Amino acid sequence: MAKSAVNITTPDPGSKLEDGKWDCTAVRFGGRFTANASITNSGVVHGNLPYQGFVHNEKDCVEKTIVNGSCSSDSQPQCLLSDFKKDSELNIFKDFFGVEPQYHDSVRDSGDFHIIDLTGEELGAKTVVQRSLSSSRRMHENSGLKVHALSLLQSLPQ
Repeated sequence: MAKSAVNITTPDPGSKLEDGKWDCTAVRFGGRFTANASITNSGVVHGNLPYQGFVHNEKDCVEKTIVNGSCSSDSQPQCLLSDFKKDSELNIFKDFFGVEPQYHDSVRDSGDFHIIDLTGEELGAKTVVQRSLSSSRRMHENSGLKVHALSLLQSLPQ
């Protein structure tokens, strides 16, 4: 449950529709989505580009959810537009790492993924993330990790 203000500046644009607008996904959720907050999907025109080379041609998301106050996917489903997508098949571990959750130990021990320690005082957070990403031998492209990691790098202080 969200209890603050959230501005989604980089939704996944999804597919381009016939009218040129985008079938954006700002949030995918598995069970129930409940918020007592201010939530805004800024869309693909006014936020950060979702990936390098993306061209919006001044066409935005077909729908952009804006919530001011409380909202629940169970009792008030009309408060969420098509950019908030319920996905009953959501499997966060599999979507991120590309394997079923029961293989957690083998993924952890494979050497393909690295723990990024952002607590080190001797390096800025941006440097730590850059070094971790450049030393990583695998990045699961379908998970969006690359896009989010690059967005994270842009927002971190030197």
